[in-house]
Amino acid sequence: MSELISLWHQAQQQIRERLGATAFSTWIEPLKAVTQGENQLILQAPDTFFRDWVQKNYSAVIEN
Repeated sequence: MSELISLWHQAQQQIRERLGATAFSTWIEPLKAVTQGENQLILQAPDTFFRDWVQKNYSAVIEN
């Protein structure tokens, strides 16, 4: 497993604590981490509506 993906899994635990189980399972858990190159992690959303919602409402939480 890539180090970046491992870091994402660690971050997910912190995000779950911050958002609560319901918001986490609805909006964060469906995101798939994909590595691109050595230092870039991309989160893939199921569709564009989902992507836009997460960007608007949870981007700050994810970035932290």
